Amino acid sequence: MFNRYNKVFRKVLLVFFLAPLTLFGGSYDFQLGDMVLVNVDELNGADRWSMEFFVIYHGESWQKEQVYFERYPDSNSEDADIYLRSFYDQSSGNPDVVFQLHAEPYTTGAEPLELRLPPADVNVNGFNWVYVEYNGTDLSIYFNGTITKNAHKQAG
Repeated sequence: MFNRYNKVFRKVLLVFFLAPLTLFGGSYDFQLGDMVLVNVDELNGADRWSMEFFVIYHGESWQKEQVYFERYPDSNSEDADIYLRSFYDQSSGNPDVVFQLHAEPYTTGAEPLELRLPPADVNVNGFNWVYVEYNGTDLSIYFNGTITKNAHKQAG
């Protein structure tokens, strides 16, 4: 009888320790603006790639300039060769949330791919889905807050 309980206990213990790895392996929680360093060498020379994440804006945080991810070619570089940033642009008559995706060699830092969203499209205090990809021909940004919007640039 003790042997049977011992086996059950071991299985439960194994599930207890392995379940978090299964659920959270490859997933990163940035908390409230913390930085997570992830090696993305796999993008070098890749003919197709994508990244996706969910973001929750607390209060008016969506109006602040934010860097969601950036990669530097090497430790001595001052300029990122890949990044996704957003900021609130009030310079025109209609204020927009602007997402900028830069991925060399498809864009330049001076002319990133832009997706402009009216503030009503941002789901404040709820999940917003962000997806960027290079599919072999196009560089794309997708955003789904209260509605899905996207921007594309022929790059290949």
